[in-house]
Amino acid sequence: MANILKLAICQMLIGSDKSANLLHAEQMVAEAAQNGAQIVVLPEIFSMPYQTDFMVRLAEGCPGPTTIYLADLARRNRVILVGGSIPEKDEEGHIFNTSFIFDEQGFVIGKHRKMHLFDIDIPGQMTFRESDALSAGNSLEVVQHPILNLAVIICY
Repeated sequence: MANILKLAICQMLIGSDKSANLLHAEQMVAEAAQNGAQIVVLPEIFSMPYQTDFMVRLAEGCPGPTTIYLADLARRNRVILVGGSIPEKDEEGHIFNTSFIFDEQGFVIGKHRKMHLFDIDIPGQMTFRESDALSAGNSLEVVQHPILNLAVIICY
């Protein structure tokens, strides 16, 4: 019989309080692990509203507060954690929508920076331009892990 991996995909309502969002994610990861999940996936920009002003203001490097928090979640719950995505600021000050992947010991085993930024302009209705605040990634990485290989992509 083939080995079967149990995957949990977390969907969550996100508010403007980053600490509350992180706590909610923590509870969801713990619940998924308690229910036997070996891989847990958080949503895109799970720690704040999906607004470029939040992303610019709360962007952080790696390691940084959120990636340290996610590493601890993966380690405590003994799961592979696809940490949704966060606004990551690199050494040159560019901000990316980045997903970090952690193994069961809490080590970063991969990352993906969103490649196709979402820009929309519906005259008289809505304008949203990720490219006003974010830089696009330029590569797709296959993450190697003893129990699976995986690649992460971010919406659009």
